[in-house]
Amino acid sequence: MNAASNPVFGAGGRQLGLFDVFAAIQSGESLELSRLQPHQRGPAVMVLAIMMVALRRYAVAPPQSAADWEGEWLRQVGADALRLIAPEDAIGFFQPPLDPGKNRSAMTLSDIDFTFAKLAHAAKPVADGTAEEAVFALWGGLWGLSVAKWNGGTRQGPSVVLPSADGTLAGEVRHLVSAYEAHTSSIIGTQAAAGRAADHFLWLRPVSAGGITVDTVPYPYLEARPCHLVPAGPGRYAGVGQHSVPSRLAGKGHADDPQVPIIEGKAFRLWGGRVWSMRTRHAMLFGSADVTRPPSMGMPGYRVVRVCGLGVDQGKTRGYWEALHPLVRQAVFSLTTQPERAADLSQRALDAADQVDGALRWAVGALIEGSGQSAAVKAGKARAAHALAGALTDPLTAAVLALLAEPPDLAAEQIALLQTAVAVLRSVWAQIETGCPDPLRRAAGANRLGVGIHKLTGETTMTELPDLSRQVHAILHEIAEHLTPNDRARLRTMLATEPPMLYWLLLGQVSPRLMDRPATESVWRAVLPALGAMRPDGAPIGQALAQSAYPEMRVRQLLTATGETLVGQVAEVVRWLAAHGAGAVDLATLAALALADGLGDEQARAALRQAVAMGWVRAQPRPQPRQSAA
Repeated sequence: MNAASNPVFGAGGRQLGLFDVFAAIQSGESLELSRLQPHQRGPAVMVLAIMMVALRRYAVAPPQSAADWEGEWLRQVGADALRLIAPEDAIGFFQPPLDPGKNRSAMTLSDIDFTFAKLAHAAKPVADGTAEEAVFALWGGLWGLSVAKWNGGTRQGPSVVLPSADGTLAGEVRHLVSAYEAHTSSIIGTQAAAGRAADHFLWLRPVSAGGITVDTVPYPYLEARPCHLVPAGPGRYAGVGQHSVPSRLAGKGHADDPQVPIIEGKAFRLWGGRVWSMRTRHAMLFGSADVTRPPSMGMPGYRVVRVCGLGVDQGKTRGYWEALHPLVRQAVFSLTTQPERAADLSQRALDAADQVDGALRWAVGALIEGSGQSAAVKAGKARAAHALAGALTDPLTAAVLALLAEPPDLAAEQIALLQTAVAVLRSVWAQIETGCPDPLRRAAGANRLGVGIHKLTGETTMTELPDLSRQVHAILHEIAEHLTPNDRARLRTMLATEPPMLYWLLLGQVSPRLMDRPATESVWRAVLPALGAMRPDGAPIGQALAQSAYPEMRVRQLLTATGETLVGQVAEVVRWLAAHGAGAVDLATLAALALADGLGDEQARAALRQAVAMGWVRAQPRPQPRQSAA
């Protein structure tokens, strides 16, 4: 196993050598390397693609089989460059010759890889591993950061976009091979003279060969960290590295890889304040005013796009993220041929996200006690905005890709983007509001949200009352239509403990289901006296309570009470409204609230609570949203 050409790679139940992998990729297989860690995918795709490009460029005949690829490697690079264990001052596989006698330190595989021990990362640090794990660590090290002891790779953790026809690693390598072969660099290799693949592999040169200028390096090139693999037990590998090796390439220019977006002339990285988010993903996929999307996105022949990002900050890794986006043919065509339309749709999607963010922040402010500038309110808004941004990312990205598959229509596109954003907004709000125990605050927030959505889309939020409410309304209306003045007088003076015969006669209008339990029959005793003083089809009950100055504390008690306590609250509301001269009130909602409680219909009870609370809130002076989304 002391060579990369031996079957060290697991793939779909098979064990393959390096040249078997090349041949499988070349033949169009849907190949995945089973034990490749997610954060190593980007470097692995790049390494495999560049090795294949370099070998094909100077091949006697286009290599097809594993034997063809091996023959070209031996001719252009040499057998020593396949060794996994080699003398430290000699060439190994992705292991440059170290300087004799210079300081050395032991390295774990995680030291070699992008992941560093004791630093935050999604992958668990490992000290040693199999030949396959060691090779993947060597490849991952190509993107390593510069650290105190060991210099990192020249590609310091760029974010990448990997298009492919099938979403597999082999498909991503094939597409990147085509992109490298089609892409010419104005940065790398303008003065290079190369005649074989080895000229592209800087790791074949001693680490002392520094100060190389990018114009003399053939495009594309591969570099490696100043380290070597060492045995750590039977079939196990660790590492050793040389200290304080200067950067081999002079200057800080990027490697001009076609799968890497560019920002301000540099490779796009999730560095410092730039984090994995909807905005960074859109910039990588579609480009923006500041970001140039990867040239590989302009190559035809893909149906899936993988977006990968590794967060870095001051020599530390902060986590790895990726997202996979399947595309329909028309969307691929637009991404390839009309990048400006993709960028425009992306920007409008982000604008829609900003708009719903403002609506959510304003609504969340009603859930939390305190002024808009209080720490608690600001923190609540920030948490809500974070949840919304995460929830919006995939739907809005999918919306942009779907619209790219359709003919341009500015108005229809804007409606689709806003509808997508609003649907996510409603879903996030439904999760957030459940954390607020105060029904009036929840209603105030929902009311604000409805106002915000109406301003965005023109939609009017209508609360659909349950069938129970409509049934009770019909009963009360039928009873009220046939009451004589004498009947009304009897109801006004009715005692709940000794109801008159009229009460029992009126209950004949009520279906048995709504009166055959003590918990439901007592509701009618509390509500029917109101028909002696008012009509049952007037103002919403919440509005009537607000207009008659019913105490806010008692409204909360009405909305949170259950059982006999709730029936008592209903009777109190009836007496209050009668005493304050209410002429017409929606008594059906009030009665249905208590009936739903007695029947154990929690869904109806929740909807009726919301209706009462919303009526109360909408009768209050309406606050205006702040112009700032802060």
